[in-house]
Amino acid sequence: MARYPLGFVLILAFLFGAISIASAGPRTKRGACGSVLPNSSKSIGKQRYSVWYPKTMYSLLKFYRKVFGSRNPDYKVSKLFTVPGIVAHHLKNNSGKGRWKGMNLVHYKRKGKVQIYVICKKASNDED
Repeated sequence: MARYPLGFVLILAFLFGAISIASAGPRTKRGACGSVLPNSSKSIGKQRYSVWYPKTMYSLLKFYRKVFGSRNPDYKVSKLFTVPGIVAHHLKNNSGKGRWKGMNLVHYKRKGKVQIYVICKKASNDED
């Protein structure tokens, strides 16, 4: 039976741990209409969620790029508007997966809050 030096075993354990942590991906949970939300989100109303992110909107956009893939054509992020104190982006769901068609991601800078508003698809039997 071969014995390996302690340093070699520790290096292998460190590398294995680093690889498994890096491949874990972002932690998510399901929201309204099957939408994907960060694990730190809390419901504040019907289809509305408050999210705590240390780096605010940039970190939230990075989170969704990791979840859906940065080059995935089924999910498109576009800037809605920027006014003093408020920045808003729209995440469009073109994949047909889930019952949500988009999300508005809004950063209220003065309040230090980021909120997600989920836009659900209308049911096929609903009429205008």
